[in-house]
Amino acid sequence: MKKSFHKGLLLIFFSTVMSSVYAETDPKLLLESVARKMIEFIDANKQKLAEDENFAKSVVRKELLPYIDQRGLGRRVIMTKVWQGLSESEQQRFIDGFISLVIDTYASGLAKYNGEQFVFGETTYHNSAKTAYVRSTMAFKQSEDVEIHYTLKVPDQADEWRIVDVKIEGVSMVQTYRSQFRTLIKSEGFQAVLAKLEEKQLDLSLEK
Repeated sequence: MKKSFHKGLLLIFFSTVMSSVYAETDPKLLLESVARKMIEFIDANKQKLAEDENFAKSVVRKELLPYIDQRGLGRRVIMTKVWQGLSESEQQRFIDGFISLVIDTYASGLAKYNGEQFVFGETTYHNSAKTAYVRSTMAFKQSEDVEIHYTLKVPDQADEWRIVDVKIEGVSMVQTYRSQFRTLIKSEGFQAVLAKLEEKQLDLSLEK
């Protein structure tokens, strides 16, 4: 129950990440700022978020889509060989379907925030300086803290930091989805999986 709760709450950060994000900005400071703004928004709209699922989805869609590397995310969650064999149209259809899946999965998490505190560690960088890592902790008053780790990249031909993966208690969103897509594509074929994705008939989980 608790694991499902924090996985929903990762949308607080994953969905709003870059209101004004540039590579020279410390990702830790960015995430702290985003967290404060989103918590204020959630507190002000808690009832509406709980009552209107479409409102929650619209918030996620508005804040998520402009600020993530959609193509990079879509490419990461299916096998490279499969991705390279797709037409541009098929790749875009998969990206659109996967982003909709993420939105539908996590929109309900916005209404579940209940005053938990977030503490962010210092940013560390990969040698290329195009990948950054930020560790954080979500502190509960009456239960154990939860570790949430963010990976951010500066995509090619861009100067903005964008979140490309989130690990909650060591479980990677990208790796978990990739494992499930790999199994489905091998057993059913890409076209069948794509059709189910577009029709919202895939039951995927972030449980480890």
